[in-house]
Amino acid sequence: MGYRFVSENLKKTGVIIDGQGIDGSRSHRREQTRTAHYDVAGSITMNPSPEELDNLFPMILGGTESADSFPLADALPQRAIAIDRVGRRFIYDTCTVSRATFSGRHGEPIQLVMELIGDTETVSATAMPAITYTTATNGMYVPSDNVVTVLSSARSVLSWEIIIDNHVSARFVNSTTANDISATDRTVMFNYVVPYTSSEVDLYAQALDHGATATLVLTNGGYSTTFTFARLQAPDNSPVVPGRSEITLAVQSIARMNSTTKELAVTHDSVA
Repeated sequence: MGYRFVSENLKKTGVIIDGQGIDGSRSHRREQTRTAHYDVAGSITMNPSPEELDNLFPMILGGTESADSFPLADALPQRAIAIDRVGRRFIYDTCTVSRATFSGRHGEPIQLVMELIGDTETVSATAMPAITYTTATNGMYVPSDNVVTVLSSARSVLSWEIIIDNHVSARFVNSTTANDISATDRTVMFNYVVPYTSSEVDLYAQALDHGATATLVLTNGGYSTTFTFARLQAPDNSPVVPGRSEITLAVQSIARMNSTTKELAVTHDSVA
């Protein structure tokens, strides 16, 4: 499947090792260099359609879809990614989503930034195969599609971001390319900014013991995406007077697992 993207910087970054021996000169000699390992890492920024999200959520969350439900899982799938850069086709193997950031703000479509780690790069002069893109009408989400509910009340949100950090690392053992790519931890954050009015005062100094339940729902016609947070814990971050502009409250919260309920669950309907 082909994906439309805004920008990307997924790339190979090589390393040349320079010998540090002293030989009476300040010059570094060509004869004392070796090509060492190389990293494959970078990000892809996109405004995903619901059909694209149907394929991307398993990569980001790890779990297998069941009846429009996308759960978290400890193991993450790995995929090859091919990018057409006109002059050549670049293929990156064993790509794993290290971090995914969804964000929404006024005047812009909902954005997804996927940070990836892979193992090898292959450059090919072969033309890209025929690509099929989604053709859904009005499939892209915009901020007016979202409803944010925290502490059982719908909130007027100026901007928001959901960060799913899988803490992926690459291991190099007797190889110039990574021979293991795995997730070592997981951090889920939900950050949002609201006008600081009498309707939002309860969002400051939230109780820590139980945390806040919260949802973010995106709806566009028959399409819908719901992020459900089991418990959110938000450290105090006081509102301030920035000048002759509206006072806002920036809430930075971490999602926690509650009993047997994972910190985040996604329900996604990609059919209009």
